[in-house]
Amino acid sequence: MATTWYPDTCDCVHQQVDDGAGDVMHVGTERVCADHGGLAGLAAYTQARKESSTKNNVRALAAETVAKLRKTNPDGSVDLPDTVTYAWTFTGLGLARALTVQFSGVNLSNADKTALRNAIAAAPARVPVTTTVS
Repeated sequence: MATTWYPDTCDCVHQQVDDGAGDVMHVGTERVCADHGGLAGLAAYTQARKESSTKNNVRALAAETVAKLRKTNPDGSVDLPDTVTYAWTFTGLGLARALTVQFSGVNLSNADKTALRNAIAAAPARVPVTTTVS
């Protein structure tokens, strides 16, 4: 069944199909946003998926890497503490879009900041990432 996907990283609108086994396939594009304007339907979809995945993976990686950025939920999953704000923005156009992330509401040591930056740099990022910790 086709569903409409509205990425939270841009204003594109795509149609996709979930095969029931967890694989999602692009089946059409309703709108390509200005940030992806130089890309055709499938290329815009692929780039939006990469951006969304990277944004979400950086958040999860932060919670896994730095104890001060980790809250363990009752079900055993980890997330950022409620006192920590994870802000993100994208800059650039098309395939040159890059993610900038910022964590605030926590006092991280230089060692924590270095560990976080190293973990992000070592992860298979799908788009370039810049981190700011304040």
